[in-house]
Amino acid sequence: IADNKANIMISVNTILVSVLITFLSYRNIGENSPQILLPVVIFLVTGMASLIFAVLSARPKVTMLNPEGAAPEAVRRNVVFFGNFVTLSLDQFEEAMEDVFNDSELLYGNMVRDLYHLGKVLEKKYRYLAISYNIFMAGFIATVCTFLIALFT
Repeated sequence: IADNKANIMISVNTILVSVLITFLSYRNIGENSPQILLPVVIFLVTGMASLIFAVLSARPKVTMLNPEGAAPEAVRRNVVFFGNFVTLSLDQFEEAMEDVFNDSELLYGNMVRDLYHLGKVLEKKYRYLAISYNIFMAGFIATVCTFLIALFT
């Protein structure tokens, strides 16, 4: 869900920033209507900042808790998390999974650790996503306010 929301923010901000840049370059707004320049600059800056945090939220991060050549005991400790088994061969992975399935304490430990690490990854994604939404909202409000002030003064 976090990645879908981040992709929406990426799409919206990319389209709006691109349209504004194109509009500015073709219409020569800075010279013809300088009072409109401040709202446009505010929206461009906040749109880019929002875009950056949305990209940070959507960016995949694979952590390897078990580096290549780790001891089999370390691998079995959390073999459920894909970042821990990508360095294993199929035979090593099957052996580690068989060990996990045969030991209920090890199985539950793997599941608990996997859920914990998933939660940590999601916490970071949602923090970046919230920052992206907040910047977008503040930028949009500031843009509308400065546009209305420029329009009526």
